[in-house]
Amino acid sequence: PHGFRLEQKSVVVNGVEFSAFSVDDNGKSIDFDLGVMAPGEIFTVEYVAAVGAVNKGILRSSSYAESNGGFAKSNIAVVEVMIVEELMRSAAVLMGRVIIDSEKIEAGQAETGQIKPDPEGELTNGNGLAGARILMEDGRYAITDERGMYHFDDVSPGTHILQLDTDSLPEQYEAMLKEDNTRFSGSAWSQFVDVQGGSLWRADFHVRTRPGTEGMVSIQINNGLQQQDGELVDGGATGWRSI
Repeated sequence: PHGFRLEQKSVVVNGVEFSAFSVDDNGKSIDFDLGVMAPGEIFTVEYVAAVGAVNKGILRSSSYAESNGGFAKSNIAVVEVMIVEELMRSAAVLMGRVIIDSEKIEAGQAETGQIKPDPEGELTNGNGLAGARILMEDGRYAITDERGMYHFDDVSPGTHILQLDTDSLPEQYEAMLKEDNTRFSGSAWSQFVDVQGGSLWRADFHVRTRPGTEGMVSIQINNGLQQQDGELVDGGATGWRSI
């Protein structure tokens, strides 16, 4: 492919160093002179190519066998090569955690696999929430693991929006605003992230247990007498209640 360069000392045929080859001036075509081949004989050609200034993505290389004089020619084989960056240069990794931020949670309130008790059987601050969905503005999403961790790779530099999908939270949890800064813009479940290329960026979300439902219930019962055929009889109980 364009941008690749043959390392000439790397050429091996059937496991033996090989030098009977030529490279075109443009460097894109290589001719290997394999000599006489007996019927059914197999030659394995191996070499190393250095990758120069090429763009990321899929590049294709083709090869074929041809007899001397060109009267016989094989099919053309195509190999695809995926070009990726070495480590991180232009893109970044965006990661974070969904943290259960309650001071003390009774073990009976936890669902299996979502938060784990400490050695004393109580669930304390700083546990991760599994199964929460994090969305990016480009439509990608990630599901938190058993530690509450998530990540997105190959993130382009610039400003991105992350959102905690509140519908993915168990009923007993709600998103909470741990730190009130411009990145969150007053929203506990959405934040802006300014990503720089070649970096590892972190963005966390916090949830807490919902407060218990509180209210007042009152009940009043009245019992009276009523006159029937000239006699006072029990009129029965009447009552009302308010919640």
